Amino acid sequence: MRLESCAVQRVAVAHVAARSSDQGVDAHALGNVLGPRQAVDAQRDLPSINDAPQRLVSLAGRDQIRIQDLTELVFADPALALRLIRVANGSAYGNRDRTDVVQATRALTLLGLEQTRSEARRLVKLEERVPPNRRDMVRDSIGYATFASRFARTLLDTRNPVVSEEGAVCALLANLPEIVFSLHAPHELAALRYVRRHYPNQLEVVNRELIGPSGAEIGAEIVQRWALPRSPLETINRTTGRPTPAVAGRDWLALGVGLSISVTRSLKHAEPNDRANALQKTLRRYSPAMSIDKGRLDALIETVAHEALGLERSLGSGADTAVLSRLLTPHLRRESFEPGYWSSLEKLDATGAISRLKNRSAMISLGARSDDAPLNPVGKPLDGSVRLKGLLEELRDTVQTYLQGERDGEFAQLTNTPYERVRMRIVPLILRGILECLGYDKVVWFEHRPENEDWPPTAAAGVRVDTLQGLARTRIAPKDLFGVVLANGADVHIADCTAPKIAQNMPNWFRVLFPNARSFLLVPVKIAGSPVGFIMADRACTDPMGLTEQELAITRELRDELAALLERFPKQTPVNA
Repeated sequence: MRLESCAVQRVAVAHVAARSSDQGVDAHALGNVLGPRQAVDAQRDLPSINDAPQRLVSLAGRDQIRIQDLTELVFADPALALRLIRVANGSAYGNRDRTDVVQATRALTLLGLEQTRSEARRLVKLEERVPPNRRDMVRDSIGYATFASRFARTLLDTRNPVVSEEGAVCALLANLPEIVFSLHAPHELAALRYVRRHYPNQLEVVNRELIGPSGAEIGAEIVQRWALPRSPLETINRTTGRPTPAVAGRDWLALGVGLSISVTRSLKHAEPNDRANALQKTLRRYSPAMSIDKGRLDALIETVAHEALGLERSLGSGADTAVLSRLLTPHLRRESFEPGYWSSLEKLDATGAISRLKNRSAMISLGARSDDAPLNPVGKPLDGSVRLKGLLEELRDTVQTYLQGERDGEFAQLTNTPYERVRMRIVPLILRGILECLGYDKVVWFEHRPENEDWPPTAAAGVRVDTLQGLARTRIAPKDLFGVVLANGADVHIADCTAPKIAQNMPNWFRVLFPNARSFLLVPVKIAGSPVGFIMADRACTDPMGLTEQELAITRELRDELAALLERFPKQTPVNA
């Protein structure tokens, strides 16, 4: 076994050396970096890879600020999160119960605004600390750590929010050894990645021969030398055992952290088949304890990736340093492959409203998809009204942030119109929220085009909108069901659209676009008495109960919020209105 692992080690090192010798990478053993205590103590902070520290300094200097806004910025940059938590655990900020500070919110409270700004200013940018030929490796390592942290926090927010920030910090610490490897031992890290891909059974032995300490041992040493809290290490250690339902009942924190670590490792695989196989192994490991299946895991990965990418774009990352876009976009579905999606997202996030980037509607979806959520016979969550209230709150917050950006002229340099920004930012939020809060199969926005006398779908949740657009042309006759509903302007729920009296009044395009629909909700949106569009949500089963009065009332409020925006910013609104 030792001879074989030595041979693998030689192959790996030769492979990496051949690829990097022309780049002048100064490789040296990790032991030479971590051995002397002063070597680690001299650089107890990670380099910052975005503008989160500068934004925090600016935000913390305002007269009125919410602690939640600062927390979002802290978790946007691992360097910032770890520094504030390290300082908050120092003797100068000792707390009475002497417990570890493992939440960013608590660290901010202990430090206060002035000290928080001072600590943020001390961080060094990656470009000032790391040579150009090492930056991509360091950025990748920090990028994956950021994803793992947000994954743990988002997952725990939907299941056990009390420990969500602690879970995010645990995920950061679990990824800290690889970041240190990328900073101080790039050759060794590249060799280990090569072995992990081509000789996975030899990884542990080669790691011992090439580096010495294991990742867990390095992590423990870093925590000790950098004066970080030790309790997260105990949580990370508990993630190694096979989780069971019994474990889930008493240790949801470790489960959330373990799943985030496992998923992040799976996403590091270069080949799609390798990623799929790794994620399948993760499902087999965690599904018995967490009631999670492939659909829910895919939705969670997509939600967190979109959230992390939006945060990265809002912090001004350029195309050459957009780490998460490069790492995560290949794993996303639907919008991630539509031309111009990410450039549009970058424009929409120009306000820098970090506190609004956390996608609560997507987090609502995770709760709605849980096997533990009570559902009625057609699959609608019984607490739909509660979920809709959360969506309405998120919508109103988003609208206020957007309107403030329009008033401040933050979109003046953009080429798209205010109407297009509403359609790209506000409409998808409403559609996704209705889909998840009420358990529909698809929710689609149809928009009136008077010049063509049709109503094409322009946004959707649960299906690709371009797929619908390519199936049929959507025309509405005055005497068919849609024509009558739009003329009246009242929302309608159809319990069974296959019933003879209903079916004979359905247009042909409906059968083409929604071949499996048996019941649906139709919500017209009118401005000045004329319909400008409608929202349609369908199920593949009959739905005799429909929506409760409270659910209908909140859905109408969502519709009214959209109508007010569309009336304020009609299609012909100039770009700089």
